[in-house]
Amino acid sequence: MRRAVSHHEECGAADPAFIVTQVGDEPWDKAGVRSTLQNTASLGVFWPFVGFGRGKLAFYKNLNASASATFTNVRFTTPAKTRAQYPANGLHGPCRRLRYLDATVTGGSTRTAPPR
Repeated sequence: MRRAVSHHEECGAADPAFIVTQVGDEPWDKAGVRSTLQNTASLGVFWPFVGFGRGKLAFYKNLNASASATFTNVRFTTPAKTRAQYPANGLHGPCRRLRYLDATVTGGSTRTAPPR
């Protein structure tokens, strides 16, 4: 995570970073992950976490469940076994609700999910 953020800062990107991250278990350093997520919200770095496997994923599922810390730049999803089980907007739907992402990427216009 730190390497991706460093690259985003060092390359001088003006656009937001959308870093899709595959996870299969709880992070080793939960406090470090929380700190990174909080510190990158104002940088325009967004973290859609995609959970795979049978590991413990409660950390990622519950990031926004706490009243004391809400992450505006984080979403979590797990892939469905069949297309019919997957939400109509897929990963794009939940991530569109990230604060100011659409306005930043599209210049304020509203985009819909791609056709199925």
